[in-house]
Amino acid sequence: MPVIPPGFLEGLGAAACLGTSDFVSRTNSRRIGSFAAASMALTLGTIPFLLFWPFPDFTSLDPAYLFFALVAGLLNPVALWLVFKALARGPIAVVSPIITANPALVVLVNGFMGYNPGLLEGAALAVIFAGVLIVSGLYRGLKVLIAGEVAAAVVVMAVSASLLLALRLVMIELSVDGMKVHDAFVLSRLASIVFCGAVFVVSMTQRQQLRGLVQVSWWPMIVLHATLENMGALLLFEGSVGEGKAIMPVVFSTLTIFTLFWAVTIAKEHIAPRRWFGVAVVLTGVVFLAGLPLLASS
Repeated sequence: MPVIPPGFLEGLGAAACLGTSDFVSRTNSRRIGSFAAASMALTLGTIPFLLFWPFPDFTSLDPAYLFFALVAGLLNPVALWLVFKALARGPIAVVSPIITANPALVVLVNGFMGYNPGLLEGAALAVIFAGVLIVSGLYRGLKVLIAGEVAAAVVVMAVSASLLLALRLVMIELSVDGMKVHDAFVLSRLASIVFCGAVFVVSMTQRQQLRGLVQVSWWPMIVLHATLENMGALLLFEGSVGEGKAIMPVVFSTLTIFTLFWAVTIAKEHIAPRRWFGVAVVLTGVVFLAGLPLLASS
């Protein structure tokens, strides 16, 4: 019986959750600030897992894998903060393709670790990745970059964010190699929450942003953001187990498509034809990748 490639469904599910989460975060970021919105999503979304899942047994954990999980958690809010800062200063045409490129780095690292996709899988992943870059605005970004119309600091922030996002995913992969997915996920989330809490302790500006939480009408969007963010993150951990490492990072990069979908259908944003072509390229790669088991069995 044909089997979907390991990591495919998890990567696609994570992309759907986090791509939608990114769209929802626009509203919450405008209301309480981007860092506060991300912190609330991390904290609220983790609470159900702490209440209904058994807490990790530290005595049975290998210190090395515990370290990987904690580092993944610490990198998460830092990378998100850099993403928000870079996008805020723009231009998005330069920032978005740089950040979107981070799965390629993860695939390279996984290759060195021995997790290599097959020839046809690799071709499908290349098609998906090319489409994602088109959707993110690579063509216009290169024109702006070559023309020198972007500050060097913005490029540095975007590159740093991309590297940290890639490193975070590698840390996730390493952590689930030596501990249960549940344990790695919860410990990573706790590290993120502790980091965010420390920022609020030392920053009065960030504490002031939390005053907006008294607006009861804002809470449905905050809870939705938290639910999507944590479900997406959990799927990233699930998809990073074993052979899933070979394809999950690139399939996950399709989150841009989901953000774009909501931007068009709800925010009524205008999208250039070139980006729609990119969407078609991505969908072609995804369908081909999902259909490979059927080809192999025929």
